[in-house]
Amino acid sequence: MLKSFSIITERLRNPLELYQSLLLRCMSKFIYRKNDGVHLLEKEWDNCIILDACRYDFFQYYFSEKTIKGELFKIKSRGTHTIDFLRENFEGNYHDDIIYITSTPYVDLYCKNKFFKVISVWKDGWAKKHFTVLPETMYDYAIDTLIKHPDKRLIIHFIQPHYPYIGLTLSDIKKNIKKKWKKRYQNDDIFYFETIKFKKSIFSIYTNKFFAIIDKKFHLKAYASNLKKVLLTVEKLINILPGTTVITADHGEAFGEYIHPLIPVRFYGHAINIRIPALIEVPWLIIRERDKNQSMRDELKEKTLIKDSVYKLNLKLK
Repeated sequence: MLKSFSIITERLRNPLELYQSLLLRCMSKFIYRKNDGVHLLEKEWDNCIILDACRYDFFQYYFSEKTIKGELFKIKSRGTHTIDFLRENFEGNYHDDIIYITSTPYVDLYCKNKFFKVISVWKDGWAKKHFTVLPETMYDYAIDTLIKHPDKRLIIHFIQPHYPYIGLTLSDIKKNIKKKWKKRYQNDDIFYFETIKFKKSIFSIYTNKFFAIIDKKFHLKAYASNLKKVLLTVEKLINILPGTTVITADHGEAFGEYIHPLIPVRFYGHAINIRIPALIEVPWLIIRERDKNQSMRDELKEKTLIKDSVYKLNLKLK
C-alpha cells in the first residue's frame, strides 16, 4: 500500500510520466483487450526454439539468407512481453512432457512449477563480458538436455535478438549516441546511460533508456546483428534436434511505430499488453525431418558416446 502510494506521489511530481503511464494503461485495458494470439501448446511440435523479442519482418529477411529449410508463417503472439507470453501460454497446467531451457529469469519467476524441469542457463551460463547468455552456451545446454532426456519435448529460449547486443562496446555507444546526450556521456561504464535522467516526451514512449539515447539506425543495425548471430547457432541446432522443430518468438520489438493509428505517439521497446503489430507479429517456422541436414546428427552421436564413456569410467572409479 505504501509502495503504491509512493509510486503515485512520484508520478504526480512528473506529469509526463503520469501521462505516459495512464496512456499505456488505457491502451492495455480498453483498446487492446482482445487477444487472438496463437496458443503455443495447441500447435504440434517436438522442440520449440524461442527467439526473444524477434520481429517477423526481420526474421523473414535474414531467414532468406540462411540454408534453413522449412515452412515460414507469420502468427500473432499471445504476449507483447515475456511475462504475459508465459502467463498466456503456460499458466494453470503442469506440463510433464516439457523441459524449458531458458536464458531469461522470467521463466523461473512465473513458471517455476509448470514443467518437468526448468534449466536456468542464466544462472550458470551467464557471460559477464557480454552481459548476456551467448547462443553457443544455449546450444551446449540444449544438446546436453537432449542426451539426458531424449523422451521429452524441449523449449529452448534464447535471449537474442533482445538487448544486450553481443559485441557492443563502449566505443560503439559513444559514436552512436544522439547529439543532445554526447556531452552528458562522459563515463567509461558501458551501461552509464542507465543512470542518465531525461525528460519524458509527449510523443515518444521509451521502455528502455537505450532507445532514448542511441541513434535509431545504429540500434536497428545492432538488433539485426544480434539476430544474425543467434541464427548461426539455431541453424546448427535444428539439424540435430529430432522430430518437428518450430522457431518462434515470445514477442516482437518496437522501434518507433505508432501506438495506435489515431494516436500520434511513437513506442520504443516492448511492454505488457500493448498489442501493436511490431510486438505481436512473430515468426512461426516449421522444420520437419525431411528439411534437416542429417549429417549434423553425427555430432550428437559423438557427444552421446563421450558422455556414456565418462559415465562408465565414473562407475569404475567408485
